[in-house]
Amino acid sequence: MAWTRNGPHPLAEEAARWLIELDEPRPEVLEKFAAWLETSPRHVEEFLLASAVWKELDDVDAGRRMEIRQLVDEARTNVHRLEHSDTTAALPRTPPARVRRVRLAGVAAAIALLAGAALWSILALAPEEYATSRGEQRALKLEDGSVIYLNTESRVEVRFSRAARDIRLLQGEAMFSVEHDPERPFRVMSGEALIQALGTRFNVYKSLAGTTVSVVEGLVAVAPTAATAERTPPPGSALTAPGGPVERVAAGEQARVSRTGEIVKHDVDDLDQIVAWRERRLVFRGEPLEHVAREFNRYNAVQIRVQGATVRQRRLTATFDADDPRSLADFLRRDTSLDVQDDGASQIVIRPRH
Repeated sequence: MAWTRNGPHPLAEEAARWLIELDEPRPEVLEKFAAWLETSPRHVEEFLLASAVWKELDDVDAGRRMEIRQLVDEARTNVHRLEHSDTTAALPRTPPARVRRVRLAGVAAAIALLAGAALWSILALAPEEYATSRGEQRALKLEDGSVIYLNTESRVEVRFSRAARDIRLLQGEAMFSVEHDPERPFRVMSGEALIQALGTRFNVYKSLAGTTVSVVEGLVAVAPTAATAERTPPPGSALTAPGGPVERVAAGEQARVSRTGEIVKHDVDDLDQIVAWRERRLVFRGEPLEHVAREFNRYNAVQIRVQGATVRQRRLTATFDADDPRSLADFLRRDTSLDVQDDGASQIVIRPRH
């Protein structure tokens, strides 16, 4: 990131040079510095890291390893907006000029050596994204030993740091088997729901109506995020809910978080129904036919269309093979009030018989 085959990266050198320029700032220098910062977030990162390394070099302790996270955090809290009336508050403490010039190359090299992959991890700039296509399922083992099981047509972002383990469910459904780590909370964000695991196994399904959280083992905390626009909590912080109350959901319970942030919690009569998709089974207990068709469509190229308001709301209790949409068609043909048409290729239409 900050190192090339021929030496320090040019950005690291630029950041180090700005430290010297800002020791005796002039208005024109401040204007150029502000423009340099605004050019790219990378410039801000390099300057923060340069400030931290420079400060460390003022009090060198040969027997102590530099802690990158502490340095970056300290530098981040000490940086203020630059204005002509308060320039000194934004500037790092610098040593005498004769020492500063000698240190320039050393600081640039130190920035390069200390940055690398560690800085990306600290700042969590680029989360990893994983996805499944229609009909595909996938198991992801994370670096902490936790496992994410992705259902069909699902997508997640994984953002790990030393302080937190944050997952964002962007689409679909996933089951999480979480390794307990009291120093790094495991949190899942999905639409209007923020879920924090307490060492557990739970399922999260993001649908058009909201997010459904089902706990198989252990305990989770669920909070709405409607009022916070899905902002990720600060690393290491406890789960809070400015948008509403925090609900504790235990094994055998389910919480549904609506698009408005309302949480409705209830017991689950059949835990097998929650995990059935892992075995590519679809279990329905009094579900509307419209919902049944939508679930089949997540897995198959053959799409089921339900026509007529009365038919769409008809309730169904049954278990099917997720990969066999025609088994639903065969089941419904027993009902003489329904007309089931299969084009034999890509579509099954279910409508009332006239």
